[in-house]
Amino acid sequence: MSELKIKNNDQTLNVLLVDDSIDDREYFRYLIDESEDVHFCVEEATNADDALDKLSCKRFDCVVVDYNMPGHNGVWLVQQMQQKDYESATILLTGGGSERIAVESMKSGTQDYLSKTGIDSPTLSQTILEAVESKSSQLELLRQTRKDELTGVANRRSLLSALDKVCSRAQRFSRAAAILYMDLNGFKPINDTYGHQAGDEALKQFALCLSQVARNYDTVARMGGDEFVVLLDELEGDGMLAAIRVAKRILDDLKALEIEYNGSKFRISSSIGISLFPQHTSDPGQLIELADMAMYTAKKSGAGYYLAEEPCSDLLVTAKGFGPVN
Repeated sequence: MSELKIKNNDQTLNVLLVDDSIDDREYFRYLIDESEDVHFCVEEATNADDALDKLSCKRFDCVVVDYNMPGHNGVWLVQQMQQKDYESATILLTGGGSERIAVESMKSGTQDYLSKTGIDSPTLSQTILEAVESKSSQLELLRQTRKDELTGVANRRSLLSALDKVCSRAQRFSRAAAILYMDLNGFKPINDTYGHQAGDEALKQFALCLSQVARNYDTVARMGGDEFVVLLDELEGDGMLAAIRVAKRILDDLKALEIEYNGSKFRISSSIGISLFPQHTSDPGQLIELADMAMYTAKKSGAGYYLAEEPCSDLLVTAKGFGPVN
């Protein structure tokens, strides 16, 4: 979500209004339609559960939610959004001013708080814009803490968070996902022969290669050392053929990559283990373990990549190999 400027009339913001009162929803739409600063596309939800259903299917720039609703109140909804890592800005509305509610709202992590009493179109529009800008800045700081400092890709913490969301969404909508777990073959000799800075350069180039192969909604992460993961989302069918295509593309691209550092030139290669969700397991943590073990099988056998099979109770992997690494 990029930062928004008040005078950007071409910008459209998707807003979810959550309020059980039809009169209040109609008045909100009237105020939004009067805005001259930015175009708003508004959808409605009548309660917190309805809002969560809509948020699971679509991304909204801002969620404007009534504090008092039957069942779960607005603070509960904001907290649920944070637990699910939804990136929408939030604004809480109440029928009357209350310092207690204002404090409770801000503690919940919402970007702002408004009283319905006396609100006008410019104030509402400005509040939404500022909330979106504030959330955008907050997310950017969060992304920086979730990046690997050396390579710029996601770190382990960020991957685990993304994996939980991908698996949850895949299970809900009967989709497939995959883990490609890999490391660099012969990484220690690179450090020993050319120095640790050359090793760092190899890791950077490896991460760049993975990022170029992955789609913009996949996740590339460094697990530590020379181990990396590509989390593939939204795969066709059971995900196997799509995951194999990505693995082969990575191996082919590495063959064409020559790294030059401080006058020396060297090449890198990788071994890749593949596990599929939900074909191999529906447990996110086990999905990583299976791919990790399949990667070591690929390395020992000299195969470029190995596909894990369903795990036994002891997590032993029977792997299928496909071709040697040259």
